[in-house]
Amino acid sequence: GVAMPAMNNILSKWVPVSERSRSLALVYSGMYLGSVTGLAFSPFLIYKFGWPSVFYSFGSLGTVWFATWAAKAYSTPLEDPGISAEEKKLIISETTSGEPVTTIPWGVILSKPPVWALIACHFCHNWGTFILLTWMPTYYNQVLKFNLTESSLFCVLPWLTMAISANVGGWIADTLVSRGTSVTTVRKIMQSIGFLGPAFFLSQLSHIDSPALAVLCMACSQVRLPFTSCR
Repeated sequence: GVAMPAMNNILSKWVPVSERSRSLALVYSGMYLGSVTGLAFSPFLIYKFGWPSVFYSFGSLGTVWFATWAAKAYSTPLEDPGISAEEKKLIISETTSGEPVTTIPWGVILSKPPVWALIACHFCHNWGTFILLTWMPTYYNQVLKFNLTESSLFCVLPWLTMAISANVGGWIADTLVSRGTSVTTVRKIMQSIGFLGPAFFLSQLSHIDSPALAVLCMACSQVRLPFTSCR
């Protein structure tokens, strides 16, 4: 939905270009850790209090987080009364911000090949990732014959590995940029790693009979996916 574009816009106002990949990776890893928490605690909540407790619990946490965000978060450093003038000056001097756009040139935007390359990458990434993660519990339960509790626990692994690898990918991307590699080249490198790595490990699943190796390949396939979000 609107969360990802809004998040990227806020980071562009607050974070210098040289540190943006690490910051974006840290934010994404929080999303992945949220999925880890949900998958880890949901079976316990269902067992103890019934399935509605999952919705009440995480819905309540979301409400608390929204209230905190609305009270403490600001779109730009200029709007935040909690930071000093020196801090505002430093942040603004190290971030790139053009003049406000009154009319969006959709025709010009959609005529650019990089835009369509980005759309294609984003579509393929989200399609593959969320189809895989949605059907993963069924795969573990019906194909690998794990029980529901084991399936839930194994479903935590991909999210956990993505939380870790996102920060690794962010550090690699920022390091390459700081050493003079162009942002375009860094994006191509990270996209290649993020797509070819999962493709290799997922292709091995059709040749593997061991449940342990299947789980390992599934987890390894997710390790490189967050690299596509760097830069």
